[in-house]
Amino acid sequence: MTPSSLPRLLLAVPRLNIGGAETYVAGLAEKLHQRGYPVILASGGGVLARELVALGLRHYLVPMRFNARLAGLRLAMIMRRENVALLHANSSAAAEAAYYACRNSTIPWVITAHSLMLRAPRYACFSHAARMICVSEFLRAAEIAQDMYSATRLVTIFNGIDISRYAPRDDAPTLRELMGFSPDDYVILLASRMRNAHDKGHHDIFSVLARDPRAAQWKLIVAGKGRALPLLQRLTRQLGIAKHVRFVGHTLSMPAVYAAADVVCLPSKMETFGMTIAEGMAMAKPAVAYAVGGIPEVIDDGVTGFLVPHGDLQALADRLDDLCRNPSLAREMGARGRTRVERLFGLELMTDQVVALYHEVLAGNKIE
Repeated sequence: MTPSSLPRLLLAVPRLNIGGAETYVAGLAEKLHQRGYPVILASGGGVLARELVALGLRHYLVPMRFNARLAGLRLAMIMRRENVALLHANSSAAAEAAYYACRNSTIPWVITAHSLMLRAPRYACFSHAARMICVSEFLRAAEIAQDMYSATRLVTIFNGIDISRYAPRDDAPTLRELMGFSPDDYVILLASRMRNAHDKGHHDIFSVLARDPRAAQWKLIVAGKGRALPLLQRLTRQLGIAKHVRFVGHTLSMPAVYAAADVVCLPSKMETFGMTIAEGMAMAKPAVAYAVGGIPEVIDDGVTGFLVPHGDLQALADRLDDLCRNPSLAREMGARGRTRVERLFGLELMTDQVVALYHEVLAGNKIE
């Protein structure tokens, strides 16, 4: 196809700040733009929206979490103005708005499910989507089990990592020094949103640092933001580990944060994919995580890192200690992790698969 004949695409997401769905949309939009697709964005705004506008993409401000019908009217107006051929919604709020935007038109829409879509009467509209993209086989199986969607309309496309941005780098000693760590310190990274102390495993890794004698000199970087940040900072003081923990907040410089770590850890209660694990693997870091949700599809247990039974703090500490005591094993696992991400989770591969789905949907939904 020539650039002038490529379909015009509208990507909708509630916000374009840092987060899994937001990173997904931003990466996909940039790759589509590079391939010549006319891409329009709709969101509540954010730092990633500003970055994408600077690259030449058009962005419309559309609040989606307050009133789905009004958001749908706004999306419908954008589609008419921009002559959009297909709408791609991300998150339940964006999907509900997409339903109202497209229900009286011939424009097809698709969803990417970044978490389990809730089974509730108000979300029955999701079944009108032409396709639902699931970010892991775990999530696809869970959606099938809910019996809301035809299995033939559910497709698994793994999240894509920008392997040129998330690549091994050799400035880790300098970065560690800036964080107050020495080159010889064993540094663990936990990167996630901070909704509370338990969902993403902050309390578990804090407990390991506080109670396991082997962890007495380990260091921890906590990256991310959220309402639980003050609680987590207070918890490190109560447990006596504050001097071993660095909170680096909400940052666009995540490759530098990964580079400063020896291992990426995610003792989360549930993950449909585990984006931060895959990003760390792309930077040749071994991974340790609870074997929940889609994480076993990301980590090859014993090859690129270790899977641990959920809630097993002893096993979590043991596997972290294995990597601490055996740096050569950590390097080997990290190198194999990079290869695995290049093979299965690259952003270019994800874009190829999403583009193929777009054209499949459009081929079955000709607009006369």
